[in-house]
Amino acid sequence: MVSPEALRRVRDLLFRELVLPGDTEFWGVGIGNDEIILYHDKSRAKRVVNVPSTYAINGEAVKIRIVEARTPKALTQR
Repeated sequence: MVSPEALRRVRDLLFRELVLPGDTEFWGVGIGNDEIILYHDKSRAKRVVNVPSTYAINGEAVKIRIVEARTPKALTQR
């Protein structure tokens, strides 16, 4: 079992690195059961990024799962 603090730290890290720039194919990030979920939309990609399947934070391994999902219209209208 991964600690909630490790999950939040990895989620925040991935959000800052992948979602905020807006030029990657990732549009969202969330926390699932002991894993981080990255939402991916290939049609958005200007820059392709390879994401490792696990991150290690304070000796804990946090799994990363990528889910193919279209970007919601509310996010594309900003």
